[in-house]
Amino acid sequence: MELEADVDERLERNKSPNRLEHKPFKRNIEWSENELLSSMDKYRLNSFEGEIKHPNYLRLNNTNLSAEETAKMVKGKFNL
Repeated sequence: MELEADVDERLERNKSPNRLEHKPFKRNIEWSENELLSSMDKYRLNSFEGEIKHPNYLRLNNTNLSAEETAKMVKGKFNL
């Protein structure tokens, strides 16, 4: 399972109340945003399109999906 989202969406999610509540180190928003952006410059965070060919693999861009929609798609793919 590989999830991906657009940068703007990742920055928005980074400030969500749920994330801030459960991940105290994210509460320093400026640091957290800079860390997210710099990691994208340093590392390859997602596989290339078509790179992984395993049958039990799903790459899902969940930029415009809710957590519930994403979970349903994952459950459907893996028969959970």
